Amino acid sequence: MRSLQQRSSKNTQNNTIFPPSSLQDVLKIASKSSAKRRFHQLSFRETDRHIAFVTGTRADFGKLEPLIVEARDAGFKISVFITGMHLLKRYGMTKLEVKRLKGVSFFEFDNQAHLENQEIILSNTVCGFSDFLDSQKPDLVIVHGDRIEAMSCAIVCATRYTRCGHIEGGEISGTVDEIIRHSISKLSHIHFVTNEIAKKRLEQMGELKKNIFIIGSPDIDILLKKNLPYLQIM
Repeated sequence: MRSLQQRSSKNTQNNTIFPPSSLQDVLKIASKSSAKRRFHQLSFRETDRHIAFVTGTRADFGKLEPLIVEARDAGFKISVFITGMHLLKRYGMTKLEVKRLKGVSFFEFDNQAHLENQEIILSNTVCGFSDFLDSQKPDLVIVHGDRIEAMSCAIVCATRYTRCGHIEGGEISGTVDEIIRHSISKLSHIHFVTNEIAKKRLEQMGELKKNIFIIGSPDIDILLKKNLPYLQIM
């Protein structure tokens, strides 16, 4: 029986179209940008507003973490909906990495059994996230990328008239991931893209210019951390 579980913890504009050629270039771009600016343009911003972030893998959490921290520090109520591979022991039980964050609430949802098909995982996640919206009623939901979990939550938001923000929409890959990514963009209300090309692509898909914000890649914020992990070369 799948269930939704709550755990509460107690305790940069970038218009570069092509990837920087070196780490020094990355840091130059980052120095002109900051996650601090990313939530300032949302018209409904108030300190009692609730933002829910959806994460299904360690890969998307790496992109979301800088934004979660900045939104939390800006005074928003933050919750994190943890699902997907995060809860699977064979993939490292990476929910433990997510739950190191302080000052936010966590909700776990086991959306899959071993070897379940993707469409079943999608439907499971739709049901679980619908329960989450019923109980928590966030003002804004943030999803990332092109995963099944992100699309499931965007579907729920679209059908429940809940604002959904999509990070890194408008990108192409030539695979099924691209189809899912574009689907998520069409289901979302606000778009946080990495570059001008992605912005124009979303405009061509019919998204409103006023709802598309170029924020660069959240990975840049990770590079700016003072406590980056140290890799010891043996």
